[in-house]
Amino acid sequence: MTRALKGDSKTQGDWGQVVLERILEMSGLEKGREYKLQVHSHDETGNRFFPDAVVYLPESRDAVIDSKVSLTGFEQYCSAENDAQREEGLKRHIQSIKNHVTELSEKRYEKLVELNSMDFILMFIPVEGRTF
Repeated sequence: MTRALKGDSKTQGDWGQVVLERILEMSGLEKGREYKLQVHSHDETGNRFFPDAVVYLPESRDAVIDSKVSLTGFEQYCSAENDAQREEGLKRHIQSIKNHVTELSEKRYEKLVELNSMDFILMFIPVEGRTF
């Protein structure tokens, strides 16, 4: 598992989605009633999107959550043997987070037809190895 999480972006993403789902469950939300995962939706031009989670809020509002995992640079930072390696790992980790923010803003989830999304999207980044 450790090797997979260190190198494979798909595995990292899947792990992040599992952690997100467990947090929603542990928060007392009921799947299918108060939130859904991998909601299929489209924008006004027909482009299809699959946000990781949608939490249904009062007054028919929807909170869109997308999980993003950035472990490669972070792992390099944590396992660095000197300051130069730590600095390089930290730079890579920060750049990865910035790239995720840019990627999410370009998806324009707030424009999805089937959702009444807020004007912002929640980016979930798991910070612990525990999945409860």
